[in-house]
Amino acid sequence: SERGWGHRLAELGMVSGLAVTGVVLLMAVSVRSQATVYADRSFYGVVRVRELYPGDPAERRFVLVHGATMHGYQFTDPARRELPTAYYTENSGIGLAILNHPNRAQGLRIGDVGLGVGTLAAFGRPNDSIRFYEINPDVIQLAQGLGGYFDYVTASPARVMIVPGDARLSLERELAADGSNQFDILSLDAFSDSAMPLHLMTEEAWQVYLAHLKPDGILAINISTHALDLRPVVKALADHFGLSAVIVQDQGDGERAFWSTWMLVTRNQAFLQQPQVAARSESTDDLPPVRLWTDDYSNILQVIDLR
Repeated sequence: SERGWGHRLAELGMVSGLAVTGVVLLMAVSVRSQATVYADRSFYGVVRVRELYPGDPAERRFVLVHGATMHGYQFTDPARRELPTAYYTENSGIGLAILNHPNRAQGLRIGDVGLGVGTLAAFGRPNDSIRFYEINPDVIQLAQGLGGYFDYVTASPARVMIVPGDARLSLERELAADGSNQFDILSLDAFSDSAMPLHLMTEEAWQVYLAHLKPDGILAINISTHALDLRPVVKALADHFGLSAVIVQDQGDGERAFWSTWMLVTRNQAFLQQPQVAARSESTDDLPPVRLWTDDYSNILQVIDLR
């Protein structure tokens, strides 16, 4: 009836009004708790630094955002400032690899593709060397201390170097000019929901990575994306090169550590069999087979994550 429809329209109007009010309130809260303190646009897009929880000294932090992707954050509280955060905490795959590497006591040679805010440098010790590879000059400047938002790189006791430019090309040039960097660990953190540099996940790219690793070195790959399931791709590449691969997942703590999925690839069975590592490792045996990715072939559609 017209009267019935009238009541329904009135109810819908009330619900819509409440919904709009809720959205406005949510936006207002968001604006108060998250302010952009730096922004710059370059060929690689817009990079922003946002301040979160400005009124809470213990939780206040600066966050680096590139497009729609969060690339790391750091607390401002001196008691927490040098703690690793996000995908790089002690319980993450890369944290597990660094803290349990057999050469940890003697000093590690670490390479990292994808600088972010330089969080990996939080693990650095005086005998360590860490070599970051980063394509975006804005990210490099911020990680090196521009604006005073991040100081993982400058505060680290390790010897830290940042190599600008495309990581694969840089690694290829270094290999041709000076030979292998002999990394104990090479971390790949360049795969996000908003960007998938395919040329970094091919047979030819892995040939370069493995040439820069020590024979017992570890390739650690951050595949924490919600859009793609890269586990079968990594497994296929590991199998192709005769390497073992395990999955390390961390559910995070909802505060300092994010949910993350890393894969550790190595021929170092002694490392994989350590109780601390074995207890956190998941097998790749049940992953579906995929065709090996090369510079001439890749298939994003095949790895869209429908889980």
